[in-house]
Amino acid sequence: MALGGGPAFASLPADPAAAAAPSRGGGRPALRHGSAREAGLLPGPLRQLVTDAEAFLQPSPEHPWYAGAVLLAGRGRTVALHRPLGMAVRYQAYDEETDTGVELPTDQQIPMAEDTVFDLASVSKLFTSILAVQQIERGRVGLEAPVASYLPDFGRAGKQDVTIRQLLTHTSGFRAWIPLYEAPTYQEKVRRVYDEELASPPGTAYLYSGLNLISLQLVLEHVTGRRLDVLLREEITEPLGMRRTRYNPPASWKPKIAATEDARKPWSGLDRGLVWGEVHDENAYSLGGVAGHAGVFSDAWDLAVLARTLLDGGGCGRRRIPRPESVELMCRGGRCPWSARGPPAPTGTRGGRPPGGRATRRAPARPPPCRRIRRGPAAGTGRRSAVCRPPCPAPPPSWSVRPPPVSSSMATTRPSSYGAGGGGDGVGRWVS
Repeated sequence: MALGGGPAFASLPADPAAAAAPSRGGGRPALRHGSAREAGLLPGPLRQLVTDAEAFLQPSPEHPWYAGAVLLAGRGRTVALHRPLGMAVRYQAYDEETDTGVELPTDQQIPMAEDTVFDLASVSKLFTSILAVQQIERGRVGLEAPVASYLPDFGRAGKQDVTIRQLLTHTSGFRAWIPLYEAPTYQEKVRRVYDEELASPPGTAYLYSGLNLISLQLVLEHVTGRRLDVLLREEITEPLGMRRTRYNPPASWKPKIAATEDARKPWSGLDRGLVWGEVHDENAYSLGGVAGHAGVFSDAWDLAVLARTLLDGGGCGRRRIPRPESVELMCRGGRCPWSARGPPAPTGTRGGRPPGGRATRRAPARPPPCRRIRRGPAAGTGRRSAVCRPPCPAPPPSWSVRPPPVSSSMATTRPSSYGAGGGGDGVGRWVS
C-alpha cells in the first residue's frame, strides 16, 4: 500500500552481458561510481535520460522555467550516471507583466552540482512513514489503532474512528489542505487539525492530504517523546550515513541548496520573496520547518542510499530500517521491488498478530524470510545478495534515482527517487 508518499520505482534496461559490480560490506548500502558496463546497464538509455532532462531546461510554452536538475541512475551498488544540469540558483524573481523569470546577474548565479541539496517537498512523507512503521514494529503504535487512542483531542469533530493505517494511506477522510499558516501560534495550528471535520467517512475514499502526515507526526512525537527532526536523524539518516539529509539545513549549507521560487501572493500563501535554504511549503514553514508532510532537504546521493536500502528489504548488514516484512507492507499497493513473493497477509498481520496490536486472524502461511549469504563466483555475480532457503528471488539489483525538474521559476526543488526491480518481479511504488 502507499504509505504517505515518496519514491516511485521504475526500471532501466540492463546489459545482459555485464555483471553487476561487487558490493562492499558495512551497515549501509555501499554505493560507488562506475561505468554503465560496470553497472550492467545499457549506455543508450542513460544518455537519453540526460537528453530528456536538458530539453526541460529550455524555454517552452508547455512548462515553466526549470533552472536545473541532478540526475542519478545505477544498478546494484554502482552509480552509472550522476550528472548535474543547469543552475541551482538562477532567478531572483518572477515578472507578472511579462510572465518571465528575472535572472540574477551571471556572477551571482550558482551552477548545479552533484551534491546540490533540494527541498524534497512531499517526498518528506516517505521519511515520516518509515518512522511510523518503525514504531509499529516496536509495538508503540498499532496499525489499526484509532489515532485518538494516542491523541484524545484528535477525536473531535467526528474523527474518533480514524486509524493509523488510514493516515498512512490517505483514506482518513481529511480534505486535501487547510491554511495552517494563518494560525498565530503552534498550539493554534494543532488545534485546527484536531477541530477539522472530515470530508468523507474514514476508510471510504482516497484523498491525498498533508493533514494525514501532520497528524502522524503528532502521534510519533507523543509516543516517542522526541521531535520529528530528532527521530529522522537518530532512526534513519545517521544509521544509513545520509549526511546531507535533514530538516532546517544550517545557513552554511545555503550555497549548496537549490532555490525554490519567488513566493508572493496570490500564488503563494505568504509573501516571502525568494525562497532559498528554507522549506517552501507554507504550512511546514509556519510549523518551524519540521512537519510530517514536508520540510526534509536532501541530495541525489542520499536518496540513492535510501532507495537502495528499500530495494534491499529495509537495510544492509546489521542495520535495518525497517524490517523486510515492513517494506512489503509499505509496498502493499503492488509487489515489492525486492521480492516476488506477492503481497503480505491481510490486515497487516504477521503470524496472526498485527505489529503493535492484538491478534486478529491468522495470516496465510508464508515462506521464511530471506537471509543473507555470500554467493560464490559459480552463482554468477560473486556479490552479496539475499537468498532464501527454501529458495526465493534475490532482491533485484536495478534502480535509478532522478531528481527531475519541477514547476518552479527558480531551481528544481522536488527530487523523486526511482528504482527498478529487475527480472520481471513487478514494480512497487510509493505515490507522492
